[in-house]
Amino acid sequence: MPITNIYGSSSGNNVDSVAEILFPLASKLILTTAENPRALDAAEFLEVAKKHVDKNSVYLIEGTGNALGRGRELVGEGLLLVTGSL
Repeated sequence: MPITNIYGSSSGNNVDSVAEILFPLASKLILTTAENPRALDAAEFLEVAKKHVDKNSVYLIEGTGNALGRGRELVGEGLLLVTGSL
């Protein structure tokens, strides 16, 4: 079953470790910045994500609500997985 993963992180979290384990499981990866003052800007870990998944499968979507909406559009019959510090 294909997985579409929505991921956002708080600053101070080890994005590299999470990316290494979690991102390769996703057929599509949506990176977002949570609406939280401690949130890490998703653009900052975009390059990390591209090391673990096909760059054509990575989407940078501002705002968790927008990311969730895009995830619903992309998921089809697969699984929508929302992870990180959202």
